[in-house]
Amino acid sequence: MGHDLRTPLQALIFSLHMTEAAIASLLADVSDDKPKSKLKNLHHQVQQSQGCTSMLSLTVANLWELDLVVQGGDDSVLLPIGQAEDMDLNARLACMLQLLKASHVAK
Repeated sequence: MGHDLRTPLQALIFSLHMTEAAIASLLADVSDDKPKSKLKNLHHQVQQSQGCTSMLSLTVANLWELDLVVQGGDDSVLLPIGQAEDMDLNARLACMLQLLKASHVAK
């Protein structure tokens, strides 16, 4: 565990951030309703992807800490990594459920 997962994941997070910024810029410039609706839909999908990568990042970080504890034989209690941003847990869970429902695995 470690850089094998964290480096590509951080690159994905950065790419999504840049994509969101580009979409926000396009949304500000577009005045027609049809293209604006498509951009809003794309923006929503990017935000969902950011939520998923955020969850993956936290999971990888927690697994990395667990691996360090197991290797070191440390009996200390693992504490959750602090979240740098406030989030609406109900909204995040609703988005995750929507993603799961849309997944080909759920069908």
